[in-house]
Amino acid sequence: MRKRFARRKMQLNSILKEALAMNKPLANHHVVICLIVLSVLHTGCATLIKGTSEEVEFVSNPPEVEVYVDGNLMGTTPVKLKLESKKVHQVELKKEGYDAMAFVVTKHVGMNWFIPDLVFWPPISFIRDAESGAWYSLDFNHVDASLRKVGQPGTKESAGLPRSEEVEKLSLSTKRTAYNSFYFEAGGNAVVASFNYDRLFGESFAGRVGLGGIGNEYGGGVVAVPMTLSRLLGTGAHKFELGAGAIYAREYWFWEVNNYLSLTGIVGYRYQPKTKGGVFRVGFTPIFGFNPEEGVLFFPWGGVSFGVAF
Repeated sequence: MRKRFARRKMQLNSILKEALAMNKPLANHHVVICLIVLSVLHTGCATLIKGTSEEVEFVSNPPEVEVYVDGNLMGTTPVKLKLESKKVHQVELKKEGYDAMAFVVTKHVGMNWFIPDLVFWPPISFIRDAESGAWYSLDFNHVDASLRKVGQPGTKESAGLPRSEEVEKLSLSTKRTAYNSFYFEAGGNAVVASFNYDRLFGESFAGRVGLGGIGNEYGGGVVAVPMTLSRLLGTGAHKFELGAGAIYAREYWFWEVNNYLSLTGIVGYRYQPKTKGGVFRVGFTPIFGFNPEEGVLFFPWGGVSFGVAF
């Protein structure tokens, strides 16, 4: 069993080296790394990736209901509005001939942003994210309201009621889209295996960063960092994914250390529910490299991912 495992590991190392060998090692990789680090430090990790506002979708029955946020008319349903994450927002829905509906969009601190900032990032990034409010997430980003006609039996006053009672009496349902996911990818853009954090931007785009690689029998190995941006096509949980990005890899081989930067693509299928749940991805993930002696090279590859959306 141990011999079989060692043989499989050598094969994976060989595949990874073949993919990396398409590129000339980077001579100025430290400049690339410094620019990335400085960019994160200047803006803050959560501010850079998540942003300071969230999109909230309002739909209603009947349609064309006026949506007031913090006293300002923002549009009529159905509508998607950008709201600041660090604020509590007062919302009122109005339509002539119907009882008005009022409720509060509350917020919470997202531990998935606060804890990494506290543990992994320098104080300046921590302070930037605290100032911008990027740690905060709104408690829901989808509102489905049913207004009652004037004079129709039912309770419209909600002041002083617990939130659960308020939602029930106002015929208001809310839910939160799972924009974040964490998954393990076998093969794929890191060639061998990687753990990845993925963030949805709206419903049509996704960005991810991962960490993967493999060791070898000599105590060395390769560390790979895939970074991709994808366009998601389709409705509901089933999506067709088209993406592109780069792989930064650092190879340790005896006393030699080499750094590589390759381009990569994604053509595949993604299953990701709108709310919390399991994530599944499978696709073709080619790698493109450039070698002065051979020009542009192509390495066909693929991968499968399993994880969770939150």
